[in-house]
Amino acid sequence: MFWEGKFATDNIGINYKTAMTYDGTWLHYETGLPFMLHDFSAASKESVHLGLLALALNESNDLARIFFNSSLPNSWTSDLSSFIIDQLTKKITTYENFDRKYPGFGGYLPWYHVNDSGISLLSNWDNSVPSLDNGEMVKT
Repeated sequence: MFWEGKFATDNIGINYKTAMTYDGTWLHYETGLPFMLHDFSAASKESVHLGLLALALNESNDLARIFFNSSLPNSWTSDLSSFIIDQLTKKITTYENFDRKYPGFGGYLPWYHVNDSGISLLSNWDNSVPSLDNGEMVKT
């Protein structure tokens, strides 16, 4: 969980300003360093992140807390629980803003673009949602 958490850092796997996940990051095959971010994602990635955040709120879940401890930004000065609540608050605010802007999705998520101001529709996903991805999100 320590090493997996390293991919949940800002602009690698998560956008900390919105707390939204990215689909992934290309890694250089010789160095292992990230070199190109996928600036899009879907509900399937959100379901995993949301579940881990919820588990980490339970202070007895050591694995989830190890995951987030290893991804804390150097600038974070409060405790881990405050970081988790901060990320949950930002994530829910992002969901609410998306739902206000696109009420026709009924709270479900299509594939979407991620940036510091929120999420927006990914081309070709302006009138449908991936059922498997949203099923994972609903199950969470």
